[in-house]
Amino acid sequence: MTAPHRLLTVGPAGAVAAIAARLIAGGAYVAAEHDVDAVLIDGTDSAVETPFLDLADSAFTAQLIDATLGRVAALQAAFEHLAPAASIVVIGTDAHLGRWHATGQAAASAALVGIVRSVAMEYGRHGVRANLVALPLGTTAADEPVIADAAIQAAALFDALSITGETVLVDGGNNLKFRQARRR
Repeated sequence: MTAPHRLLTVGPAGAVAAIAARLIAGGAYVAAEHDVDAVLIDGTDSAVETPFLDLADSAFTAQLIDATLGRVAALQAAFEHLAPAASIVVIGTDAHLGRWHATGQAAASAALVGIVRSVAMEYGRHGVRANLVALPLGTTAADEPVIADAAIQAAALFDALSITGETVLVDGGNNLKFRQARRR
C-alpha cells in the first residue's frame, strides 16, 4: 500500500470541511501542515441573492474584490507548505456560468476560474497541478450527494498527474439544462 496523501485544507468551513472529512475518513489522506502533496482550498461563494440593479457598490466589492483577494492569499499561503509535484484543488461554485441575482458571485467565480488556470500554467513546470471543482452556488455540508461527488472528483484530481488548469462541474448536469436561463 502506498503512503496516504498529506492533505492541507485551507479555509476549512462548510462544504470544504465536509469534503476534507470524507477524504480523510477514506484512509487515503491524513491531515498535514507541511510537505503536503494535496491541498484543498475553500473558494466558495455565498448564496445571497441581490438583483443586479439593487447591488450596492459595497456589496459588489465584498463579493468580488474582497473574496478574490482572500482566495489569492490562500493560494499563495498554500505554496509555503507544498511538497514537490503537489496538487491543489480549489472548491468553488458554478456561479461563473451566470446566476439570477448573483452578479457579484458570478464575477468572483469567473475570476477564480482564471486564477486557477493561471496558477496551473505558471507552476506546472515545477510539477504543481491546480484544478477547480465547482459546486452549485449555495451548497452546504448537508448536501450529501454533492459533497460525496465532490470528494470523489477532488481525489481523482489529486491523483491525476496530467490534468491541470481544469474546472470540473459537480452539479448533477444542471448546467446542461439551462435552468438559470429560464424566466422565473
